[in-house]
Amino acid sequence: MGFITRRLVPRKIRRAAHPVRTAKRAVYRATVPRSVRRSVSAARKVAHPVRTAGYAAENAIFGPHRRRPSRTGASVAYGTYGVRHRSPRSAANCRKCNQIPSAFSHSPTPAKGSGKSSPRIGGMAAMGVFALIGFSSGGGGAILGLLLVIALLTWALVAFAVRDH
Repeated sequence: MGFITRRLVPRKIRRAAHPVRTAKRAVYRATVPRSVRRSVSAARKVAHPVRTAGYAAENAIFGPHRRRPSRTGASVAYGTYGVRHRSPRSAANCRKCNQIPSAFSHSPTPAKGSGKSSPRIGGMAAMGVFALIGFSSGGGGAILGLLLVIALLTWALVAFAVRDH
């Protein structure tokens, strides 16, 4: 099998392309003890050191790079609020976890900082641009544009209802 093919085609698919080999491999694994299989593999690696080094270098470059997760303290998400607390007791003491979640939990208040508008307003503007593009692209686009305008209006109504609430 070529170098490029091994890079482009996942291993499971490459193995599935040869069902007889897969069956032979399954029988081999079921009948031969693991210690024997390991010793045969080690003997094969010793017999072909150049090929083994090539595969090792290839796997180091193109193989799966798995990072070990950093060990953090055990934390569990309690309730519907997204903060992860270390214990149920700390979750019980948290004021935000004890609030009753409303249907409109994200209010369209302006972003903190230099007087920028709410992210919802930017989303509404983008949806308006998409609606204009939809209307200008013909019959099918007009239906898409109409649906986007309806979504834009309902979005605006919800945003302003929450603001007044």
